[in-house]
Amino acid sequence: MLINKSSENYLNFLRWIAAFFVVIGHLRSFLFINYHEVPTHTIFTKMFYLYTGFGHQGVIVFFIISGYLVGGAMTQKYLQHSITKVYLKLYIIKRFSRIYTVLVPALVIGLLLDSLGHVYFKELYEHTYHIYAMNFNAYERIDIFIFFNNLLNFQTITVNTLGTNGPLWSLAYEWWYYMLLPLLLINNISRGVFIGLIILLLFLNYNLLLYAFVWVLGSLVFLLNKKLLHSYISIFLFLCVLLVSRKISGIYIDFILAVSLSLVINSIKFSKDRTRNILDKFNSKMADFSYSVYLFHFPFIVCVVSILHFFNIDIILKEPSLWLFTIYILILVATYLYSYIMYIFFEKNTFRVKNYLLERWMNNET
Repeated sequence: MLINKSSENYLNFLRWIAAFFVVIGHLRSFLFINYHEVPTHTIFTKMFYLYTGFGHQGVIVFFIISGYLVGGAMTQKYLQHSITKVYLKLYIIKRFSRIYTVLVPALVIGLLLDSLGHVYFKELYEHTYHIYAMNFNAYERIDIFIFFNNLLNFQTITVNTLGTNGPLWSLAYEWWYYMLLPLLLINNISRGVFIGLIILLLFLNYNLLLYAFVWVLGSLVFLLNKKLLHSYISIFLFLCVLLVSRKISGIYIDFILAVSLSLVINSIKFSKDRTRNILDKFNSKMADFSYSVYLFHFPFIVCVVSILHFFNIDIILKEPSLWLFTIYILILVATYLYSYIMYIFFEKNTFRVKNYLLERWMNNET
């Protein structure tokens, strides 16, 4: 089933809002003390800590949407017996250009920012402050071997994520889902390779394959040609599970969250086309650079916080205050401006990389 304009708008909203929740949660972890350490809980602070605590759930949203848009389309092609060599090569080129047009500069620039920030403020990079979003010694991860393994999307499989950029863990998962699906669908020989990779990944990273069920769930929703629940009911169930997931963590609640979100996507999939408005354009624009936001934001935030500390602006793990909220908003705006600039330089040119690779392939074919 083709994606209509109305459902595309809802998916765009989910993409950018998921990235937004990831960013605001990461930024909060550097500036504000933990919720249980706050001496006075006002309605504002309760809401602030609630809404900035959905970062992990945002990643689950990414997996579902990725499975829906990418895995669903390929699985549908397979069921229609229309997977050809040309289609597979085009699939690889699209996935490669989509991922690596942003990943390569994100790794290089992130490494530069980490090296710069560590000069100014070693304590933050060496985990002296015990910040939950960076519960590791980032300086130990600034290494050329780790860099090249991350370049191959082996982070969390053979090495750690590069430097401070912990969010790269989910990109490795997504990349390998992209690569494994064609092996599963094509022929008996490739399925043998698929089984071998599954066994290897089970040994190296068990969670990578556990979350594959979330990604596959998104693919299955794409194939459903029947609306399972009314939109309001599915959204209500999703919000209920989302709130429960703030109190209960683990793979099981992630699966339940994925199912509830899949029901939402299934319901909006059958929404009727309507006239596009300003909000639709906003969602589209924000979704366009959500990938850049995800890959570039963390090293930038850490570097900015370390530089502010260098100038004696002490904002790390403090109690909520108007001053701290002001700094929080300013860094958040700066992070999005920075990510948008990175988008203009890199992600916005994904189609050029794709077309270049297509031309190279076509010339080789002839």
